[in-house]
Amino acid sequence: MFAVVTILGVCIAGSSPSDSDISSPPANSLIGQKAPRFILRKLNPGRAKTHFLLRDHIGIDALHPKRGILLSFVASWCTPCVDELRALKKWYNPLATAGIGIVAVVIDREEAGIRTIKRLVSAELEIPFPVLSDRFQILAHRYGASNLPITFFINQRGIVRDIYESLDDTILDQLTSQNLSASLQSH
Repeated sequence: MFAVVTILGVCIAGSSPSDSDISSPPANSLIGQKAPRFILRKLNPGRAKTHFLLRDHIGIDALHPKRGILLSFVASWCTPCVDELRALKKWYNPLATAGIGIVAVVIDREEAGIRTIKRLVSAELEIPFPVLSDRFQILAHRYGASNLPITFFINQRGIVRDIYESLDDTILDQLTSQNLSASLQSH
């Protein structure tokens, strides 16, 4: 059994008692800590690789130019999550210019929800950033992502700098301005 409650624009996922023995740290305990590394399958691979590895984008071992990452946990049944995906798409180019990449992690367990998200990100929204599947919610547990949407800002060094329970234009504008300013000062 899987229950969802939406309160003030935040989706709260509740799991059955059989799932409750999986403990996860509170999300805010990650601030200032190294972001848990992961590899997940993309739901929208396009021409690129079929999997996303966090280590390829942040930290000392980054294969691509290092950048900050907005890691957003979402689900098909969460209306505020879909709104956040729309906002992130709108801010994709300004964030990229500021050196911030976006990655969405879908925590849907059921195939129907995964199909819904695939259709949403490819046909309806045409999401340009990686959308990953965390079907067994292992990564969500590692990040303590129990309220949705929740977004983690991971800086270029791989440290969780901030956590946002919902993003809006004001937060995204501040994040873009601060990161662009910081990157210009470091060159």
